[in-house]
Amino acid sequence: PGLCSNPPEHRENLATRMSRSKFFVVNPAKFDCPDDTGGQEEIGFRYFEGSAAGSVMIGTIPKNPNFKKHFPWKESVVEVPVNPAEVTDFMRELRSDHERLARISFDNVKGSLEGHDFVYRWEDILTGCGLEVPNSIQLRKDTLQALKSRWIEASSLHA
Repeated sequence: PGLCSNPPEHRENLATRMSRSKFFVVNPAKFDCPDDTGGQEEIGFRYFEGSAAGSVMIGTIPKNPNFKKHFPWKESVVEVPVNPAEVTDFMRELRSDHERLARISFDNVKGSLEGHDFVYRWEDILTGCGLEVPNSIQLRKDTLQALKSRWIEASSLHA
């Protein structure tokens, strides 16, 4: 069996770890395979997973026009200095700014609830094809809105 012989268990384990970690490293998909990408930078799943978990994502923002469409809020990703000599001080300073970390985490979860559920993609596809949007889509969006409202109310940060 490979490293991921039980995908549902792997996803649950990853979600648990992300929600308990202070930071989550993100990079464009296949960032380490420039021969495969030809320099094209795509938004990997890790960005969506990390934001939904409320992680403070650190790493690189993909040079892709769709990134700001999907992650329009401030500091969805905190870019790490390219110079390795600067990383230690950068991380020390970031770790000490508890208000900033809480705000980034809050904004990532809020942004995910507002736009990263598959219901939003389906709605775009159906609308783009000129098809009727079923009531179930609005019901799902209402459920997400209620979840977001409860989550914001329970949070120590209100935005």
